[in-house]
Amino acid sequence: MEAIMRVTEVSSRKKGYDSIKILYHEAFPRREQIPFSVLRLMAHRKGINFLAFYDKEELCGMTYLVRDQWTVFVLFLAIDGRKRDRGYGTRILRWLKSRFPDCEIVLEIEPLDEEQAPNHMQRKKRMEFYERSGIRDTGWEVYEGDVRYWLLSSEGRDFDPYEFRKLNRWFSLGYFSEMPRRRKQNP
Repeated sequence: MEAIMRVTEVSSRKKGYDSIKILYHEAFPRREQIPFSVLRLMAHRKGINFLAFYDKEELCGMTYLVRDQWTVFVLFLAIDGRKRDRGYGTRILRWLKSRFPDCEIVLEIEPLDEEQAPNHMQRKKRMEFYERSGIRDTGWEVYEGDVRYWLLSSEGRDFDPYEFRKLNRWFSLGYFSEMPRRRKQNP
């Protein structure tokens, strides 16, 4: 039987805070990061959850969620590199689906059509993981600055780009307001 993970809000006053900060900086390329202090500050807003996941007392992962009544946008999801391939990502996604059963779960991933990318195989593996977890390609993409992402959703092709834009605009205080666009073709 799968043990239940302990889930806590990230706080500088809690044990493990420095480990969460290190995990965040190691898991995401610098150009995709939001300053950690801004994440902490924004997490005080209603509808934003900065969460750490523990197996017993060991940090295994973290998420940063932006949500409204119908959508949970997983802005960041990271599993400690020493704990990958042990089912923690699957357990976190299951937890999200059970915690927000009436919500669409939306994620961004690096595109798979950039075959020359140095981490192309990692991208493919990540997509396969999400598909096994019931998260599907929507056929939509979005740019955040000069970084392009594909949008994935638990609703798959029923993804609503207008709702996503509204939620992203709210979270970013209007900074990210570009409308997602349908990709020309899927690989």
